[in-house]
Amino acid sequence: MSRQQRIGKLVLLIMAGCAAMTVHAKAPTSELKVIGSIATPQCNVMVGNGGVFDIGAYAPDILSPTRDVALSPVTQRLQVACDAMTHLTFRAVDNEAGSESTAGDNHFGLSYNGSNKIGYYTLDLTHPTVDGKTSVVFSTDNPLFFSAGVFSYVYKSGYTMGWAVGMDKLATGKDFQADLTVRPSLAPAPVVGDVTHTVPLRGSITLDFHFAI
Repeated sequence: MSRQQRIGKLVLLIMAGCAAMTVHAKAPTSELKVIGSIATPQCNVMVGNGGVFDIGAYAPDILSPTRDVALSPVTQRLQVACDAMTHLTFRAVDNEAGSESTAGDNHFGLSYNGSNKIGYYTLDLTHPTVDGKTSVVFSTDNPLFFSAGVFSYVYKSGYTMGWAVGMDKLATGKDFQADLTVRPSLAPAPVVGDVTHTVPLRGSITLDFHFAI
């Protein structure tokens, strides 16, 4: 047998040995599992100072005989903490609807002084975050379309507000935050009426939150 033939025979024996090992060895396996759940999120809503925006006390002579008078704004932090990933939107219901001295989709009432209207206030959202990251907010009367930004008024009358990423996509997260700022204005003195007694300002809004993926 030539040297070339012996080498060829050796190669064949090695290949046959490998084939035998492949047939008899047990192949390793690994099981992969995908787990999770679909459940309605449980969310806690927290607003600074217990949700009370105290605009303070003012003397009657602050009222103007001819124009609205803007008072100092008050800001509280809003936080909605959920136990599952979700989108978050809300609607605002004015519990003193009809008492705003100047009509507007973003004007909320301060109740009455007898039968007289006292003024109105606006509410806006700024510095929004989702899970600690800067976000944007929106207000829309068409749920199929919105344009978001770093600032948004809170509207009533069928408007929806919420958190977004980019200009037109709902944000997903567990922790939603934003600054809520109340900007009150008092009506002119003839509109407010008798102020020889203490006139309480009693604005009230219910925020109705909705969450889903």
